[in-house]
This record gives sequence, C-alpha cells and structure tokens, in this order.
Amino acid sequence: MRGLLSEQGLPVIPAELVADTVLRIVTGDGTGECWFIQAGRAPEPFRFRNVPGPGKPAGV
Repeated sequence: MRGLLSEQGLPVIPAELVADTVLRIVTGDGTGECWFIQAGRAPEPFRFRNVPGPGKPAGV
C-alpha cells in the first residue's frame, strides 16, 4: 500500500513519527489539545483562531 500511495504522489508519514508524537502528547502537560501530524511539517498542537473564552454559566 505504501508504494501505491507514493506512486500517486501522496506522502506517507513514518509510523515512528506518529508514535513519537503520541508519546509526546501523553507525557506532556497539555490538556484538551488537538495535535496534527502532516507530511513536511513538525507535529505540534493545532492553534484554533478566534475561539471565545469561557462565558458565564447559565442562570448567572
């Protein structure tokens, strides 16, 4: 399958990179993060733009 994907020009992310990233996530101190792993870029937490901060609880 790897060869077929490569022939079509689709990059294959090495399993070691995925495993190393998962290890970074579970041993890190971040919570509620969404990480991306993309060919040609270093894995890192996704930075959501324009996310509103915490609001008032209902009924307050």
